[in-house]
Parts: sequence; structure tokens; C-alpha cells
Amino acid sequence: MIKGKALYSQIFFNHQPLMAFLSYWIQKITQPISIYHLVIYHRKFILYFSLAMDFLMIFRFQRKGIAFVFFYEATKYYLMGNFFLPEALIAYLLAFNFGLLLESLWGKTLSQIDFLIASGFTFAVVFLGLPYIPIAILLYGLMLVSTKKNSLKQKSFSIIIFLLLSTITLISLPLKDYLFDLLIVNNQFITSEVQRTGVTGLGLAKIFFYPLLIFLTGRPSFFRGILIGLAIVFFILLFFQILRRKKTKEILLLIFLMGLAAIRFVPPGTVFYEAFHLLSWYAIFLVVIFYWMFELSGQKKFKKIFSLLAIFITIFWIYCFFSPKSFLMEKADLQSEFTVNFAPYYSYGTVIKILAKSGDTLFLDQWDDLIYWASTLDSSFEYSLYTPAMIKFDKFNQARLKMFEVNPPNFYYSYYGASENCSPLFPEKYKNDYLQLFFSNKPTCLYIKRTKLAETSESQWEEVKKLGFGLPNTTK
Repeated sequence: MIKGKALYSQIFFNHQPLMAFLSYWIQKITQPISIYHLVIYHRKFILYFSLAMDFLMIFRFQRKGIAFVFFYEATKYYLMGNFFLPEALIAYLLAFNFGLLLESLWGKTLSQIDFLIASGFTFAVVFLGLPYIPIAILLYGLMLVSTKKNSLKQKSFSIIIFLLLSTITLISLPLKDYLFDLLIVNNQFITSEVQRTGVTGLGLAKIFFYPLLIFLTGRPSFFRGILIGLAIVFFILLFFQILRRKKTKEILLLIFLMGLAAIRFVPPGTVFYEAFHLLSWYAIFLVVIFYWMFELSGQKKFKKIFSLLAIFITIFWIYCFFSPKSFLMEKADLQSEFTVNFAPYYSYGTVIKILAKSGDTLFLDQWDDLIYWASTLDSSFEYSLYTPAMIKFDKFNQARLKMFEVNPPNFYYSYYGASENCSPLFPEKYKNDYLQLFFSNKPTCLYIKRTKLAETSESQWEEVKKLGFGLPNTTK
């Protein structure tokens, strides 16, 4: 997008567009000069967004918001809540809207500003993450229906804002390509994920009984211990809510909505990687716990129960935060971790950048797309990215073959996991057109077009040699 290409029609992207737009503006504003700066600016955005949402939660929900912020911020790292992921943003937005729904279901009046914020947050969730559209729309719709004390004018204005933002976004996108990438391509992932996680048929019930599953199954981890402690509090509060309010329908509705937030099921206690799918459920889970808990404080006969739960939660939070098993107590070498995760992108990207001239192109086969950014070269592929998601579609495979025939890349990178020796994935008849580069006398995943050899100088190869790369001895 920085190079002027259009999302979906010229850049394959099987996700909702807002995250791509956010990354585009972050880069436009900050102008990162290295992968380190690229990563840190995106992480800082998540930090600033989190702080803004924390202030909003506290301002709107007061004590409930403070409790949520303290607990969520102390534990979200187990679910990668500090990474530049759509789920990291969606969790806050759904948590806020869920809090508003609780207010309306429990008989409180919402303001015009509440409705406006809710419409904006619903729009953001819809265009941030496809799996969370059902819960976002249902939350918003139920909020509108359940607030009978508010005027139709207030609600109508909120709906208009949501529809206007959504319409403007859709009009700005190439709809045919957008729908193909999101619906047709993602269908294969939905099917495989549903089968893998067992969220099908009767297995679908487990997302609605997730708090109970925490006790029965899961992966051993410090975070699962946190979930167990919170689940105990949840069921105690659930008992008193039924005893006090007798709002069975409302409680069943909340459990159903919580289940929708866990639609991308991961076993309780899972940390990092796939665990970020649980961020939205976890945030909503905390909202419900603290909302119900502070509601008890308003009743004289339940004040002792509230005091005991408040003491337990406080001690539990201190344990979660300062336990030797807490992530805060881990002695991690951040520089080493960053090097392990991002050094390959830098080294390959820098080698390509040294050897390239203006107008050269690059093609990355299936993976490691950050090398495009590091090399600053454009893709020779019609859809810019070629990811594993595209392999099952003739449309993309034919475009890939056509690229090698009509517009072959000057540099080619074969996905490192293709084989032990990074055998090229390009068509057999084009293999002899490329020469494999070596690193420390071992073959790499990077190939250079043979016609480029005559264009590169000795000084360029000397620069490349300093990084440990070079041509095989047979070509020297």
C-alpha cells in the first residue's frame, strides 16, 4: 500500500481491512528506517491504544473499569495482547460494548455518547476481525433493543453513524476481490479450523460452557491457574446473581454472547501463539466478573460476600503479578529474542537491497513477507503476496505461472520450510534461470536471476560477503 497498490485487487489479503489501514498510517507517520523501528512503532501503537481504552473504561465504568484494567493489563501478555494483532484491539472494543449491554440489561439508562461510541466500536470490530462480526452486531443490536428508556432519535443517530462508516469503507474497497479473499478463500480455513478444534455439531456447545471447561480440561500453565481462580469467582457471582436478581433469561443471554467470543476455540491454559484467539472472551469474562461483583456491593445483605470476594481478588491479583511464575519475573533476553525472530528478514532483505538496482523485483514464495519491506523491492506477482492460503485456487496459481513467463522476478525466495535445502518451488523449466546463494558455504533459500550476475559489481559482492553470503564456488 505504501507503494501505491490497492488492497485486495493488487494485494492479496484474506482479512478485514482496518488492520492493514492502521499499519499503513503508522508507517506513513513514523517513517521507520529499520525492522526494529517498524516493530517498535507498531507495538507502541498497541500500547497507546491500550492506555486510551483503559482511561475510557475507567471513566465510563469507574470502579468496575479500574478492576478490569488492573487485571486485564496484568495478564493479557499470556494471550499476546501486547502484539499488533486485530484481537488485541477487538478485546477492548467488545469489552466496552459488553459493559454497556450489562448496564442496559440491569436497568440503567445509556447516554447519547454511549450509543455513538458503541456504533463506532461495532464498526471497528466488524472491519477488524471476520469471526467477531456476529458478537459485535448482536451486542450492538441488543443494546439498542434493551434500552427502552432512551429515545428513538438517540438510537437512530447511532445506527446512521454505524451504517455511514460501514458504507464508506465498503465503497472504498474493490468489492469483488474483497469478497473473494474474505469469503471464498477463508472458507477453507473455517472448515479446517472447525474440524481441528471440534467446534461442530454437539462440540459447538463447549464454547458456551468455556468457564466450566477451565476446571475439566486444558493445558497446564500458570495462566490456566489464573483462569481457574477467576472461574471460581465467576460461578460464585453467577449463583448470587440468580439468587438476587432472578434474571435467568438475561444471564443465559450473556453466557451465549460470551460463547460467541470464544468461537475460535483454544483449550483453556493455552498461552501465546494461538492463545490470542481467546483475548476477546477473556476481556468479556473479566467485565462480567467485575460488573457482577460491584453490583453486589450496593446491597447490604451481600456486602460481606462482596468484601470477601474483593479481598480474594486483590490477593489473587498480587499473586498473579508477583509470583515467581509470572511473566514479569522471567529473565528474558529481549535483544536475543528480537534477533532470533527478525534477523533472517534483515539479512536476506539487506543482501537483496545491496545487489538490486532500480526497477528490480522480488518474489517470496508462500511466507516471510517481511523481506519485501526489508529489501524495499516491489513484488513481481500480480497480487503482491503469495501465501499458503492461495495454493488451492487456480486464479492465483495461474497468475504465479504467468509471472515467471511474462515478468520473472530478479530475486526469488523459496519458503524456508519447503525442504531441508530450500529447494525452489518455482516451475521446473525456470530452475536453470536462477542461481542459489550461499551463507557460510551452505545453500540458502535465496535465488538470483542469472542475468543479474552481469549487472552486479565486485564491490556489491564484497558488501554481501560481509554478511556471510555469496555465490557457490563453482560460479567464481
